[in-house]
Amino acid sequence: MSKILNEYLSNNIRTSEKYLLKIRLWFYSLTYCLMVVIGLMLIRIDFTVAEDPLVRLYHHNRWLLITSWFNLISLVYTPICIYCDWRELRGTNRGVKHVTILNKFRFVCFSSILFPATCFSDILFWRLWTKNRELVAPPAVDVLVPMWLQHCLHTITLVIILLDLLLVPKKRPKNLTFGVYVLTTFLAAYAVTCGRSIINNEHIYPLLRLFSGYNFIPLVIFASVEHFFYFTIQWLILDLVWGRTTQTHALISLQRFPRRQLELNESRKDKMELFNTGSQIKNSNKIKTS
Repeated sequence: MSKILNEYLSNNIRTSEKYLLKIRLWFYSLTYCLMVVIGLMLIRIDFTVAEDPLVRLYHHNRWLLITSWFNLISLVYTPICIYCDWRELRGTNRGVKHVTILNKFRFVCFSSILFPATCFSDILFWRLWTKNRELVAPPAVDVLVPMWLQHCLHTITLVIILLDLLLVPKKRPKNLTFGVYVLTTFLAAYAVTCGRSIINNEHIYPLLRLFSGYNFIPLVIFASVEHFFYFTIQWLILDLVWGRTTQTHALISLQRFPRRQLELNESRKDKMELFNTGSQIKNSNKIKTS
C-alpha cells in the first residue's frame, strides 16, 4: 500500500514560476473569501419557515447535499493551497516536512475528490434543471435560494475548479490506484448517505424518490462511472497543459543563457575528443600485440 501511495504522490506538484505563484495566491484568496460569504449566507437561511414540507427538509438535509460536502472540503483545501504557495514564493518550502505533507494532501484532495465531485455535481445539476427542475429541488425553494445563489453554488464552483486545474502544474502519477481508492471511498460514503435518506423517507434530492429499492443500484453505477470519467479526463488535460513543462523550461533557460549553452557544447566536444583518443589508444595497443 505504501508503494502505491508513493507512486501516486511522486512528483505530484511541480515547482512554479513566481508570477504564477502570485496569480494563484490572489486566486485562492478571492476564492476563499467568496466561499466564506456564500457559506454565511446559506447558514442564515431558515428553511423551517417554508410552507412546503419538502423545503423544510432542507433545514437538516442541506448538510447532506454533495455540494455541501465538496464545499466543506474546499474550506480546508483552499487555505492549505494558500499556505503552500506562500511558502514556495518565499523559498522556504524545500526540505520542510509539514509543507511536503500538506502538498501531498492537497494533490490527493483535489484530484480524487474535489475535481470529479464538483464536475459531476455542477454539470448534472444544470442538466436536470433544464430538463425537469423538480428533480433537483422543489420550486418553492426559489423563495429562499434565488437563482443568483444557485449559480454561485453550481456555476462559479465549476469555473473555480477548472481554473485550479489549469493554474497548478501537476504531473500524471505513475500509478493511479491510490487515487481510485480515495474516490471509491468517497463515493461509497455518499452512496450510504443517500441510501439512508431513502430508507428514512427523507430524500436528499427529489430525484431519489424515483430510485427506491433495487433501482438505486443503477443510479450508484451511473454516478460512479461519471465520477471516474472526470477523474480520468483531468490527467488528459494536465498532459496537454503541463506535459512538456520540463522540456520547455530547459529550452527557455538555454535561450536566456547562451553562455551556458556554449559551455554545454564545449563539454560535449571535450567528451567526444576523450572518447576518440581512448579508442585510438586501444586500437594501437591491439596492433602492437598482434
